[in-house]
Amino acid sequence: MVPSFISTFSNGNILHSLVYDSVSEKYKVVICGYSTTDGYTSKIITVGVEGDTWRDVIIPKPHRLCEYPPIFANGSLHLMMDSVDLENLEASFFLEPESLGKVLTMDVGREIFYTIPHPECNSGVYTLVEMEGLLCFVDHISNTQLQIWVLKDLELHEWNVKYRIDISHLKKVPFKGFLEDSFPFAITTTLKCKIIIKYYDSVNHLTQFFSYDMDRKQLDEERGLDSAWTKDLSEFEQKFYPLKHVNTLVSF
Repeated sequence: MVPSFISTFSNGNILHSLVYDSVSEKYKVVICGYSTTDGYTSKIITVGVEGDTWRDVIIPKPHRLCEYPPIFANGSLHLMMDSVDLENLEASFFLEPESLGKVLTMDVGREIFYTIPHPECNSGVYTLVEMEGLLCFVDHISNTQLQIWVLKDLELHEWNVKYRIDISHLKKVPFKGFLEDSFPFAITTTLKCKIIIKYYDSVNHLTQFFSYDMDRKQLDEERGLDSAWTKDLSEFEQKFYPLKHVNTLVSF
């Protein structure tokens, strides 16, 4: 049954996550979004507990959520943040200092939000993904370069550089640059360490995925979704689109 409070959320602005609480050893469902009555809101419920009800998890102000899928890693839930651009007297723009350079993290056991600092990101464009249970911060350095940081210790906020990707040596790249319409969708290490790159071809209205082998430093697969899938995805495209996030350590 769809919870009644969903009707107050703005269309297309609802984020869902299934998380695992290692303390209670139970799964929980988290819903975040912008409510027309309460502003940015988050609720949580425990799966399989009879009589359990949705509980509020306060999102600390002035933080605002980006329409980008939350990432469950390091035993916690992590979300990108957006913030209000404040215009000064000289008509230039500054970023909300409380959100600058941070990731919004939920302790799924205590059911509270707090922030952790992320690595410096000079381009202002980045992606959060998960690899082997750990949170990865992918810095879009340029149209041809990515740098992947791994959160080794959540409590100590310890980030280490794991991979550096440079595709400038490739003779032909079948997608636009990392500062445009292409971004990391996932990282897999099942057989080989590969990063899945998602690209939306706006000319042909086709969503494509490319697999880049981080050891061989080569693109090795391509798959375009058919028109039926593309139509469904287009309605939620903004959730998976790498906007120029204000969640960075530098102003621009």
